Amino acid sequence: MTSITTTRNNRPPPIPTAYNPIAGATFPAGTPVIQSLVVDGTVIPGNAIDIGTASLVGIASGAGLAGRNVFVQYAGPLALTIEQWDAVIAGDSDGGLVRGMPYFLAATNTAGAEGKITLRPSLVFEDQVLMQIGVALSPTEMLILLGLPLPT
Repeated sequence: MTSITTTRNNRPPPIPTAYNPIAGATFPAGTPVIQSLVVDGTVIPGNAIDIGTASLVGIASGAGLAGRNVFVQYAGPLALTIEQWDAVIAGDSDGGLVRGMPYFLAATNTAGAEGKITLRPSLVFEDQVLMQIGVALSPTEMLILLGLPLPT
């Protein structure tokens, strides 16, 4: 029997690590996103304030514009510029990611401030969860390692 799997340079096809849903809001590259609970096939910025807003499906590898498709990566290394990472790190950040450190989904009760990441999750909200996003490989690259949202 002949294999019909096409390969390039005798290598198997790559394993997919991204998909292309519709952005349900406008957000910058690097934003951790969840599946919208209202509209199928749509993603919105995540928030660790409770389990319903913290079940991440990936990180936007490009900027999301409401109503348009956005690439979302859910595994593997993601490279963005230092400025792009600084835009999604909660608090003051200057210089991108900190090599070797784990990053988590940030919690906020401020509308419009969702979709941030942090080195030090603050555990101040009653139903807050701890959600690991990945580990920094360099100031510009993160290895996406999505965990499960854990109650605090």
